[in-house]
Amino acid sequence: MHRREFLFWSAATGTSCLSLVLAAEPLGTAPAGVDPTWSPAAWLEFTAAGAIVLRVVKSEMGQGVMTSLAMLVAEELDIPLQRLHVELAPAAVQFRDARGNQSTGYSSSISSSYLPLRRLGAAARLALLGAAVARWGVPVTALQTRSATVFDPVTPMRSAAYATLLTEASVQQLNADPPLRARAEWRVLGQSPIRVDTPSKVDGTAQFGVDVRLPHMLTGVVLRAPTLGATLIHVDSRRALRVPGVRHVLRIGSGVVVLARDFWSAQRGLRTLRVSWTPGDARSSADHERLLT
Repeated sequence: MHRREFLFWSAATGTSCLSLVLAAEPLGTAPAGVDPTWSPAAWLEFTAAGAIVLRVVKSEMGQGVMTSLAMLVAEELDIPLQRLHVELAPAAVQFRDARGNQSTGYSSSISSSYLPLRRLGAAARLALLGAAVARWGVPVTALQTRSATVFDPVTPMRSAAYATLLTEASVQQLNADPPLRARAEWRVLGQSPIRVDTPSKVDGTAQFGVDVRLPHMLTGVVLRAPTLGATLIHVDSRRALRVPGVRHVLRIGSGVVVLARDFWSAQRGLRTLRVSWTPGDARSSADHERLLT
């Protein structure tokens, strides 16, 4: 593991110990009556119900990271891509990189995540194999994995779904530099699957920033100066405040903002404002073009 990758994982998981880089909070034994879950890192979670959740820390902006980054983990976990429930990670300290950022840019999502995510999947798979070894008392070389199951090809009675091995897996020592699957063994990488975010975007269930709804939340629409450098002289907001749904009209540094219960109410209120500005710089686009040539 290169120094940059070590810093990435240690900062993201809040630990400086290489052997614990992939273990955010080992589960141990679940309390009585609570189904066990296991998270070898904040990005990845296994549940006793059989769900395997990957939290993608890069923004999905049409470039396909929810699919491509999930493929890296699915390959090393030896599961079909469809077995992963892929979701966008929330803004949280445990998802920041070594620079303290949680960001997407520079076309770097794959290059920066390729080895870390493959190693995460591979380390989790080895821990699940170790859990089966502890349960059955057989050498790890006698076991194989396929489709979220550990099994002994010689002894059919020895077979366990990943979901049934979580308690034992949670106490396994995670390998910070596990061997990765050879290209000749790839079943997921190199394929062109249907993107995991396509169905929700087609059926309308995908949640975008504009879809966020919080208690007592208001939507703001800003009226800005019509010319460069113009400043607000006066605003008459009486008609805007009579528009159903409009709550406030405020002066801000860049102009005037109308706050309402929804976008359309705010937009209607904005159109009723009577505003006067200082002249500012009224140069047109043609004036700017002449200045730049």
